[in-house]
Amino acid sequence: MTGKKDANDEPRDPRHDQRHLSLLIALMAVVIVSAVTAIAADMVFGNQAIRQLGFSVAILGGIAYFGLRIYGNLKAREYLREMRRRELARSFADDRHADDDDDDHDAYEDDERARRRDREPRA
Repeated sequence: MTGKKDANDEPRDPRHDQRHLSLLIALMAVVIVSAVTAIAADMVFGNQAIRQLGFSVAILGGIAYFGLRIYGNLKAREYLREMRRRELARSFADDRHADDDDDDHDAYEDDERARRRDREPRA
């Protein structure tokens, strides 16, 4: 997976990226200010040029906002898929090591049984 990584070389969660959130907030503000400008230009000033400009900027800001939201959702899905893959790889490695530990424990029990048998008096 390509993308931003943290200090442990783990991918960063895009859902908690402050830059992404800042851009979304800024785009929301652009849309709101542009819409208010378009409405005010039409009702208060009666200026068609400012109304058209405000409306156009609001539409472009809305498109950019939703485009960034879609991009963020795709990155979040990719991040979650990578985390699941890493977790499965870790659990598979842990299972392999757990089996090794059981084998060591079984070998220890076998050694203990053999020592007890050797200590028992033979008839």
